[in-house]
Amino acid sequence: KVIVDRFLPKATLLSSWYMLKDSDEKTKKNEIYTAKKEWRWFYYDHDSSASDTPSSEETTLTMANFDAPTRKWGSDGNNGITANNVSESDGIIDIKIEAAMRRGGALESKSFYGPGSFSMDAKFPKTTGICYSIWTFYYANNGDINHEIDIEVYDNNKVVYSSYVSETIGEHTYSDIDSKINDGNYHNYRIDWHHGSEGDYTEYYIDNNLMCKITKNIPTHDMKLWIGAWCPTWAGETMTGTYHMLVKNIKYKKF
Repeated sequence: KVIVDRFLPKATLLSSWYMLKDSDEKTKKNEIYTAKKEWRWFYYDHDSSASDTPSSEETTLTMANFDAPTRKWGSDGNNGITANNVSESDGIIDIKIEAAMRRGGALESKSFYGPGSFSMDAKFPKTTGICYSIWTFYYANNGDINHEIDIEVYDNNKVVYSSYVSETIGEHTYSDIDSKINDGNYHNYRIDWHHGSEGDYTEYYIDNNLMCKITKNIPTHDMKLWIGAWCPTWAGETMTGTYHMLVKNIKYKKF
């Protein structure tokens, strides 16, 4: 079942979340992929000939480069994200997650960016039921064009690396990280998106270690950068309490 809600004249929200009823890992992975590929936030009325990509080779992004949207989607009790859960102090961005309410927060860049390196330093708490993510995103033509690259961390040390070009065409790799990345320290998460004369591929790094490389279904359209935390069913058992995703050193390096 696909639920369609319209929040803005130029935005179409498609949301379809599935309860994980089977503990079998393969079934979980298939349901995560099904939910992910059918959940897309916005249609951008964007002219690719008028890119907002910065001209410098490397840019440090601050809160001034982002909006903090408020959105709700899904039919499984996930309450999406709210701007009230995003704040900044002394260069540290604090994304609050209200676990019992299943509500998080996110940043959406004001500009579109072309191929390059996207990175952040982030600190996650020890908990399940929350997905922490850095991703790039462009959506058009009711999902026929859905360009997206993701690093999604959930259930303490599980990660999904993804690359999509439409709602139905994409690549995704699942991994368990050997070391705990919710150890109370900042870790670096980086997406390197290559498109052009050197070939089309995406590389995914954690603490400068190459974790995954995807060479099929690579986006070609300029995309916005998103960073956030939210509470999908597939992220694990729902917890209570309030948690915080802390983010700093957000950078973009144009290739």
